[in-house]
Amino acid sequence: MSNKPFYLWTLFFILALGFILRITGIEWGLPTKTETLHTFYPDETIILTALSEMNPSSLDFNPHHFRNGTSHFYISAAVLGICSAFKVLRLSPEKDFYRNNFREMDKIFLAGRVVSIVFALFTIFIIFFIGKELFGPAAGLLAALIVAIMPVHVIDSHFMYFDVPAAFWFTLALFFSTKIYSEPKMKWYILSAAAGAMACGAKYYGGIALLFPLYAHMTGGSMEEKRSVIDRRILCAVVAFFAIFFATNPYLILAYREAAVQIKEMLGLASTTGMSPDTIKGNSFLFFYPVLMTFAMGIPLAVASWAGFFFQFAKLNKKTSILSFAFLSFYIPMSLFYTKMENYLLPVLPILALFAALLFISLKHWSWKILTALVIVYTFFYSAGYVYIMAKRDTRIQATEWIRQNIPAGTKIGAISFYFYTPPALYSYMHLMPENKNAVDYNTVLTDYDILKLQKERPSYFVITDFEYSEDYQAFWKKGDVKSKELFLDFLMKKGMYENIKTFVEYPEIFGLKLDTRRPPWHMRYVKPEIKIYRLRTD
Repeated sequence: MSNKPFYLWTLFFILALGFILRITGIEWGLPTKTETLHTFYPDETIILTALSEMNPSSLDFNPHHFRNGTSHFYISAAVLGICSAFKVLRLSPEKDFYRNNFREMDKIFLAGRVVSIVFALFTIFIIFFIGKELFGPAAGLLAALIVAIMPVHVIDSHFMYFDVPAAFWFTLALFFSTKIYSEPKMKWYILSAAAGAMACGAKYYGGIALLFPLYAHMTGGSMEEKRSVIDRRILCAVVAFFAIFFATNPYLILAYREAAVQIKEMLGLASTTGMSPDTIKGNSFLFFYPVLMTFAMGIPLAVASWAGFFFQFAKLNKKTSILSFAFLSFYIPMSLFYTKMENYLLPVLPILALFAALLFISLKHWSWKILTALVIVYTFFYSAGYVYIMAKRDTRIQATEWIRQNIPAGTKIGAISFYFYTPPALYSYMHLMPENKNAVDYNTVLTDYDILKLQKERPSYFVITDFEYSEDYQAFWKKGDVKSKELFLDFLMKKGMYENIKTFVEYPEIFGLKLDTRRPPWHMRYVKPEIKIYRLRTD
């Protein structure tokens, strides 16, 4: 390839851009900021909790957590063990050690977040090779750029969790399957199955990737060549998938009763509870995820991705058919579950990025080229806007500082509950830190959605977040007396007993221009909950 140095340098630039977007704000919501042993991302402690359940000295590596695959627990354990061996961080079985050393806890979460960034960069790298393999280097580079700046992929790369690693393994399985078209050798079948097993081991839905080598096998032959499902390569791929899956998730067998109970609970939860942005009414199979993707990708890129998908789907050629199959084989089953969150789409977002890239490349007129550039620029700034929010003081931190500066110690403050969205001022452990022994303490009263308790306790102030008063909070939990919750919120926020004196809210923006003022869906709202502070009227 005569332009090989150009493409390599361009890919390097794209990876560097992706790295900068993901490393910026990596200290968001760490324990020194939340003032607890948790971060502001509610599920980040799952991996650490599972690791704490293991007892390596007794050769007991049971994570006792089976709602996700377990292979990523062992990857995380290996990384933390290496970091501990090189004195980068300190591992201790005693929680009190971390309560007195929040910064040591920060290091553990940072190590896990760096793992997510590495998987994210490898995903960018792999989607380039998929595009290059099927359509040429230009398509690969543009797809890689889109993944590098894709908002939800950028945001989720800041978390110590399973989604980004699962997306990598899923994309890698697709890459190996595309190699079957040009070189149907046993190694590509085995490698695709192995990557699919690792995807399933990160999150169970990744197991869909086992279908990729089968599809490539059945559609990759010439018109004269008829391939059978009963083929040694397919059988070996299936055996490899299950062998690697159970080898990296051994306690699904060794503790099968415990695993079965948790998986059953997880499936029950996924089919009976869900959430939606306030802009989406109901839980439509057809429209929910497309609307959700306007948040996850930004409106222009979401529209371009869907247009690219339908454009390529209509062609029905061999090269794009495996992309369409990979997308639909994942998208349709995920749409059948009641629970729908934008991060659940991460495995297929690189595929949609490639569809968008193919659409942009097919547009030859200069006016369309300008439009393509505008979409890319907007998407970059949309992601950068979220990264900027994560890099500066979180709304919970802003609220905590305001409360400590303006409300005297010992004041009775009401709240519906304590959770990741609650400002740390209301539940602080900071008094356990040597340099913060004089932290302000408040008399916090939890009222739930109980009007009578609110009237009885009459807290001088009340703190509430949009996780508690938005419509999708009610839709998510789908339990309790919804009417009583509505009455409580109406009483607190509209009836006059309390007045709103301060609101903390952030929007992705650039140069003061707000790029999206809609309330984001559940997952993306983790990084910027809206917080309102009410004061009891004295007149």
